[in-house]
Amino acid sequence: MADEESPRSVRARRRRQRQRGIWPPPDALGSLPLDVLDNILSRLHIHEVVRTSALSRSWRRRWEALPTVDLLPSPGITASDVDALLLRRAATIRSFRLIASDPSWSLNTVHDWLFYICNDDVKDLVFPYWHNKLKIPSRLFSCLELTSLSLSFCCLPHVPVGFAGFSNLKVLYLFRVDFQSHGGRELATLIAASPVLAEVTLVKALLSGDGHDDDWVIRAPNLRRLIIGLGGEYGGRTEILPRLEEGCLCGPNYAKFLMGMAQVTKLSFYCNSILSTEVDVLQRLPFLFENLRSLVLQVNYFNMSHILAIFCLLRSAPVLEELDIWGWSKGTREIEANDEFLNAHWIDHMFAKLHVVRMRNISCLNNEMHFIEFFLSKARVLQVLSVTLAPNSLCSNKEAIVDITEYARASPDAQVIFMGRELESAIEILRHITYGEGGWIMVMDVCLFTWMTDNNDHEGEAMLDDHICIPIAWICVVVAGFVPSSLMICASREEPPPPKSVVRENERELKKRQ
Repeated sequence: MADEESPRSVRARRRRQRQRGIWPPPDALGSLPLDVLDNILSRLHIHEVVRTSALSRSWRRRWEALPTVDLLPSPGITASDVDALLLRRAATIRSFRLIASDPSWSLNTVHDWLFYICNDDVKDLVFPYWHNKLKIPSRLFSCLELTSLSLSFCCLPHVPVGFAGFSNLKVLYLFRVDFQSHGGRELATLIAASPVLAEVTLVKALLSGDGHDDDWVIRAPNLRRLIIGLGGEYGGRTEILPRLEEGCLCGPNYAKFLMGMAQVTKLSFYCNSILSTEVDVLQRLPFLFENLRSLVLQVNYFNMSHILAIFCLLRSAPVLEELDIWGWSKGTREIEANDEFLNAHWIDHMFAKLHVVRMRNISCLNNEMHFIEFFLSKARVLQVLSVTLAPNSLCSNKEAIVDITEYARASPDAQVIFMGRELESAIEILRHITYGEGGWIMVMDVCLFTWMTDNNDHEGEAMLDDHICIPIAWICVVVAGFVPSSLMICASREEPPPPKSVVRENERELKKRQ
């Protein structure tokens, strides 16, 4: 085999060719327009972008002028790597994504990065810091071109007087973000100053100085998706949100936020403690949810306020098609939810279009079984009612099947599907771990994550055992780039298939009854 040419020989040969008028073929990659080239490179991780330097002479230093810096995910990246990357920049940054999860990174260093990144041209900023509370520089409010902002574990400065607003901001995600004094009003001011805001996610935000009776208003005429899981009993309310399609409320004293959600098509309502005052709010709703197709609820079947809250929402949803109820039975049973009680709260238009009911975390106690019988006997177009037993349920699949198959059914097409125990279903979900394109995508439950961070001293660390064992609802919240790899769990919003052992047991039991 012939020896390969040395670099010196290659250069000499090319020099002789040029002297003879023989020019190398044009560089097809180098002839691409810069906007096309940047569009290609912006879709790659920064590590891959740097490696493209070997493809073409004109690409050799192009990464230094690329307007996007995507460091999601970046296992093993060091602070010096980020420093070197930013120092080599030859252009302002328009998009920056980094999970600052290394505890060895100093707070001052991370602050300096943010100060450098916050320029007049930045449009997309994803910057979660998972350790000490990071003070965001006030320079953030000069980034008037922002279209997407995601921050975690940080303290926001006061919104400056005369703030021009984020006129282009469409997506706002805040997790464990502290607002200073009059935090509710600061939050409301920030949202109101973003007129085209379409998605807002607020999880475990600290609204300093805000009490349950403080009056501040969320005004967002273009909002389509709102998730509030603040974790505290704060004040505030929503003005009418005319374009809202999806809402998720997780926390105490949150029924009041429903007042502006009349147009919602998907609603998740999780309140571990529902007071009688919240039931009063629900009973006084001045409208029906005329577009609501999907409703997810969390309920304590022993608690009177919880049961009354369920009926308030069901009576207000005349076109409801899918209902998910994550239940538990805890404390002293305040009411026997028997046929007489349930029928007293029934009205004619309830369940008129209901065709799917999912009962999760069932222990087969009396009130739970009464509700299952109630849905089967009243939903005239019901197609599927699925039952998933609680991990600690003393009731077996066989016992549940025997009881439920004896219930009368208003719909001739209604099928009852037993999904096994909640533990088995959680394992099935964990088997479908995936990664999204262009970065890490996490689909997880706001309530579950809220519970985890409340009960874990090491916030953000892996708690996979609790993901399996906690019998609490999972709402699909899609957030890009704020969770460390230990929490990267993707669960389909659709029901996972029941375990094969459960399917076989159901089939055997049905054959016996035939």
